[in-house]
Order: sequence, then C-alpha cells, then structure tokens
Amino acid sequence: MIRLWPQGLFGRTLLVLALGLVLSHAASMAVYHGKRHEALLAQGGEQAAERLLAVAATLDETPLAQRTRLARSLGAPGLRILYASEPLVAENRADGPAKILESELRRLAPERTIRLAYLKAGGVESLTLPGRGMMHGPGGGMGPGWGGGMGYPGPSLRIALGIKEEGWLNAILPLPLEEPVWHPRFAFSFILVTLLTLAITGWAIRRATKPLETFARAAERLGTDIGAPPLAEDGPAEVRRASRAFNEMQDRLRRFIDDRARMLGAIAHDLRTPLTRMRLRAEFVEDDDSRAKMLADLAEMETMIAEALALARQEAVNEPRQPLDLDALLRGLAEDARLAGRQADYQGEAPADLMAAPTALKRALVNLIDNALKYGQRVRLAMNRRPDRFDIWIDDDGPGIPESEREKVFAPFYRLEGSRSRETGGTGLGLALARSAVRAHGGDIHLENRPEGGLRAIVTLPRTPITYNPAPLR
Repeated sequence: MIRLWPQGLFGRTLLVLALGLVLSHAASMAVYHGKRHEALLAQGGEQAAERLLAVAATLDETPLAQRTRLARSLGAPGLRILYASEPLVAENRADGPAKILESELRRLAPERTIRLAYLKAGGVESLTLPGRGMMHGPGGGMGPGWGGGMGYPGPSLRIALGIKEEGWLNAILPLPLEEPVWHPRFAFSFILVTLLTLAITGWAIRRATKPLETFARAAERLGTDIGAPPLAEDGPAEVRRASRAFNEMQDRLRRFIDDRARMLGAIAHDLRTPLTRMRLRAEFVEDDDSRAKMLADLAEMETMIAEALALARQEAVNEPRQPLDLDALLRGLAEDARLAGRQADYQGEAPADLMAAPTALKRALVNLIDNALKYGQRVRLAMNRRPDRFDIWIDDDGPGIPESEREKVFAPFYRLEGSRSRETGGTGLGLALARSAVRAHGGDIHLENRPEGGLRAIVTLPRTPITYNPAPLR
C-alpha cells in the first residue's frame, strides 16, 4: 500500500481528487436512483388511477349485459381489465407500491369501494376469478415506469373497484423492475466526467506545483554552487515573494563567504610579514640545532596558514564547472604517483563523464592518495559505476583508523596520535579540504577498515549532475 501511494504532491492530489469524484458520484447515483424510482411510481400511479376511474365511470353508465365486453375493450397496454360479479382482491392489503395507487384512487373517488393487493413477483398472463374461468386482456406498457407485457415476471398490483348497482372492475397492473444503479450509460457518463475533470485539474495542479519543483532544484544547487544564477522573480504574487526571499538568502550567503575569505586572506597576508621577519632573525641564531627547530616551526606555521586560507575560501564553490572524464583523472593520478616512485594501481571503467570543478576535485583526490601513501606502501584506486553515482575506492595497506575516530579525522586540524601522528607530517586539514570539495559536488567521503588490513576511503559522486533551469516561474 505504501508503494501504491504516490510520493509526489501532484500524484497525491490527483489520487485524492479521483477518490472524491468516485465517492461523490456513487452517493449521487444512489440518491438519484431512489428518488427516480419514487417519482416514476408516483407518476405512474396517478395515470393508472385516472385510467381506472375513467373505466369505472364508464361501466357505471353501461347496462349489465354489455359491461363484460366493454371492460375488455377498454383495457390498455399494461393495464388488464375485466368486469366480474366478484372482486379479485378479497380484502384490501395496500402495502408497498400499492399505497401510492390507493392514495390516488381515494383522493379522486373517496366514495368508491377500493381493494388492492401487492404481489412481489408473478406472471400476469392470465387471471382466474372464482366461477368465471379465464380472463384475458392485452399486454404492453402504460406510462413511465408502469410498462409490462404478457408473462411479465416482475411485481404487480391487483385492483378491485366497486361498480354501481353490482359487480366489480378487476385489474392487474404490472410494476416496473428496479433499474440497476450502475447502468452502462451511467458508467460511461461517470468515466467521461471523471477523465475530463482529472485532465483539467491535473493541468492546474501541475502549474501550481511546478514552482515547488523549481525551488527544490534551486535549493539543491545552492548546496553545491553558491554562485548559481538567481531565480526569476515571475509568476503569481506568492511565487514572486518566495523567489525574492530565496534570491536574497543566496546573496547574503555569497556575501558572507566572500567576506570571510577576504578577512582570512588579509589575516594570512598580515601574518606573512612577521613570519618573514622571524625567519630572517632565525638565520642569525648561532646554535645550529635551535636555528633548525625555529625554521621548522616557522615553515609549519606558514603551511597551516595557507591551508586554513584554502579551506575558508572553498575554491570548489567558485570554480566554474565543466565536463570531466573521471576515469582519465584517476588514471593520471595513479601514473603521477608511479612517476614519483610510489606503488599505485588503478582499475576503472572508461569513459566516466560528469560536470565538476576540475582543480578542486583533483586536489581532493590527491589529498586522499597522499594520505594513503603516507601510512602505507601502496595505494590501489578503483572506480565503479552505479545507476545514480560513481564510487571511487582508495585503498592503502596501512594500520587503518579506529571506528570511533573515522568522523573526527575530517575535522580541521584534527590529527590522530600513534601510527598517524605529527611525525608523519601534515596539518590535519587534508581530509577536511577533501570532504568539503567532494560535498560541494553533491557527493561525500566515508572511511572504513578493510578486512585484509588497511584503510579504504570511499568517494561517492552523483553520476547525473544537479541541473538548474532559471526559467520563469509560472
């Protein structure tokens, strides 16, 4: 049931609308069916009462010898009439539909003796009166809802009206069978109306929900490209107001990042001057051991300042995106490591194109490869395609990382003790810079220890890049 329920606003709205149409139409048809049947019975009862009383009035003025033949001749389609000396109905049992005809007869002729009986089912092909043999009459239909014919299988009314002097006007009146609610013509009209309503409503819902899709795409793009074009402030008033607020938020974020980069750049620039003076003064230290330690500390400080500045600027955000062959990039990085005298292997699939910031992505992968080579003798690169992403594996044969530390190592300036200690070099910014650059591409980095030993860094990158269409919202 969860899978059948639509996940999108468009599908859910259409489904709820369709269910509402079905329920409302079913309720309307049930009410219509009941009212229609009552109306047809009332109309037919009025016509039948007028017809019966007209025949009875005629028989009142007819001599006794001629009444039997005249009654037969006055029979009408759907109304079988016979004059007899005994009533067809021994006692009045006006229930169900018989009440309608009885009320009409008593309203039009209150002085006349009336007896009615309702038969739920039974044929009307012949009628036997005590001592009179068979009585026959024409078949057919009379008026709306009161049709019938010879051998009519449905319900019927038996009627006996008293005639002046002596005798009875006996009649059989077939009743209509109830028409099923879901008649084919009703089903056709329902399907037609439902499809037309859903088509018009679907078009309107699509236009109403399209701005939400555009906002969702813009929000996804904002997380990977702060310099994306602003939304067009067009469409209904609510959409224009939301677009304007989104553009202002994006502009404030962009200014904040730029201000932070300029501030740290100024700090880094101002720090380089005293560092240079300290380096010059260190050269005049006579103790060789002290001089070497001072110069090493100054070099480490300069490296930390430069990497902190790179982290703050987040160059991957501002670098233009362009098509990049991921397979060629990884193959080239493995070749560079081998030329540097290190052991590096690559296993991948070509081609593997995606939109990326080449410099930032390359720097992130280089940081991960260098990190693997620092703590192991060999690095193995592999690239696998998934339906929606690329998976890059960077394996080393080092000591690995405890599970409790695998997220902490991505924090800026965080370095593990023990086998991955300060003696191995680095400032603790490499993994932070790498993850920041990969996340700017909509991906992520995870670390796990290999069963055979060593660490595996898994880089995931979306195979289909996030697209953004700054078309006007309507």
